[in-house]
Amino acid sequence: GNFAEAEALLRRGIRDSEAAFGDHHASTCTFLNNLALLQAGQGQLQPAVVLFRHALQGYQRCAGPRHRSSLICMHNFGRTLHKLGSVDEALEHLGAAYRLAAASIGELHVDTLRYLGDFGQLMTEVGDTEEAERLLRQAYDACREKFGAEHFATLSMMQRMAATLAQREKD
Repeated sequence: GNFAEAEALLRRGIRDSEAAFGDHHASTCTFLNNLALLQAGQGQLQPAVVLFRHALQGYQRCAGPRHRSSLICMHNFGRTLHKLGSVDEALEHLGAAYRLAAASIGELHVDTLRYLGDFGQLMTEVGDTEEAERLLRQAYDACREKFGAEHFATLSMMQRMAATLAQREKD
């Protein structure tokens, strides 16, 4: 892909959106979130974290912490923090994204289940395999109920849970 051109367009979008609507408008925040995703995908984690933090603050201010855009950004931010090695902050953001999503869009929404799975997987990585198993079993059961046994989301949660169970056996 042409990442340099994509980055230039996103930066221009940020600049133009800030000029037209301000720092804390949904349009500006979307450009910030998308630039952060692009940078994180290129391994530029520190700049991505700064952009995610700014986008999240803006989304929460203009749309509220339970708005879907805020939740998506919070989840993206948490995943990037995890890649950067900021595990405690990643747990905080991934856990918050799950809890807020469950309360606002429901326990069985596909985004909520994805957030729960990512949170559970991170719990496995930090060594809390008991809590991870509980979270991943909850996600797996919910995916099975909502999508059926052969759906990709269900199978993905099954794999995550199997890895956690294997890790628990090692511990």
